[in-house]
Amino acid sequence: MAGRWSVLALVLFLPSGCSSPAVPKTGEKPVVAVTGSVTVGGKPAAGAFVLFIPKAEVAGAKDPRPRGTVAADGTFKLSAYGEDDGAPAGEYWVAITWPANGRDDEDRLGGRYGAASKNRPSATVGTVPTTLPPFALR
Repeated sequence: MAGRWSVLALVLFLPSGCSSPAVPKTGEKPVVAVTGSVTVGGKPAAGAFVLFIPKAEVAGAKDPRPRGTVAADGTFKLSAYGEDDGAPAGEYWVAITWPANGRDDEDRLGGRYGAASKNRPSATVGTVPTTLPPFALR
């Protein structure tokens, strides 16, 4: 009898394979999953930092700036409010920096694609999960 109760308890408390999208907290915009990749000279830019800046950003607004770190294979996932939750739909400037020697103040890209750069790429996030075209930097 005890064995049946253990199995029942295990089944009741195991997470199901289905999950619904997170409901935004008050003041948060709905987000969708966003993935992409960054290469420099055709090779993955592992450790690079990607920051999405809303093009229509208003001073004082509480819009998130989704961000991600490039993995060893060159891919990244954006996080707006929580880990890998994605980004709100919209138009973004994309700032990319690649720390050198483990230091955030040294950019292997020399600031060419940073937040203040005119070379920074742009991206559009829709209302469905999005895989962005690769950011192939030189």
